Amino acid sequence: MKEEDFPELFSVYGQVNVTLKEEMYKLEKAIKAVIQDNEELRISFGLVTTVKGIGFIVASHLIVYTHNFTRFDNWRKFACNSGIAPFDYQSGSSVRGKTQVSSIANMQVKKDVAHGGYLCYSYRCGIERVLSSEAG
Repeated sequence: MKEEDFPELFSVYGQVNVTLKEEMYKLEKAIKAVIQDNEELRISFGLVTTVKGIGFIVASHLIVYTHNFTRFDNWRKFACNSGIAPFDYQSGSSVRGKTQVSSIANMQVKKDVAHGGYLCYSYRCGIERVLSSEAG
């Protein structure tokens, strides 16, 4: 599919793309304004974004999803709800399988946390020590 073959289609696509970018910019600006106006949100946002791999979008989503980190009593409940906590598989007393994470989870939060972890690992921000100490 070449632009010369379908100029109208590419023209409309370009206009839609520009409009979406403008709307995303407005939305990000509004979210930033809400965060800056609220002291608790500003502090939480500042703390969350100090973690390598966590940027504006992931931090905003985590703050909204966790109600500014007040929705869950502790990190274990958050980990279980987001599907990143491993559970032992066992059936009765003799059948034991490898640990697995639950498929019943908030997949967007799971993706956000996993993506942040991958970025942190690729930036070599110290997570290797944690992973190697847990593995060995």
